[in-house]
Amino acid sequence: MTTATATADITEADAHETAATPTATPDPLRVAVIIGSTRTGRFAPVVTDWFVTRAAESHPGLDLDVIDLAETDLPLTMTDFGQPRPEPVAALAPRLAGADAFVIVTPEYNHWTATTLRAGRRQTAAG
Repeated sequence: MTTATATADITEADAHETAATPTATPDPLRVAVIIGSTRTGRFAPVVTDWFVTRAAESHPGLDLDVIDLAETDLPLTMTDFGQPRPEPVAALAPRLAGADAFVIVTPEYNHWTATTLRAGRRQTAAG
């Protein structure tokens, strides 16, 4: 009989705690989907569209931000230390910094990623 009473007390306490605790809506997971290819006739946007559609359908709580490096006009060389970031870099950096996760869609060129993708990473990571 003691066991049943203890279980009932725990159940009542749990129910009281659950009723008193407000339910918070979690922030959506912010995913930056980066298209790393900038060549004319590239296939990466097709793959990206496929991925974004599937991800949105299967995980409706995601906040998907597609970043097409072909539209960013990132410089391929970095500025000197202490110099201000170029406008395209300054615009892209907060989008990357605000992401919780990254999906990178890029072709392989000679066993390496696209130059634009590497430049974008370096430019936005530089302080």
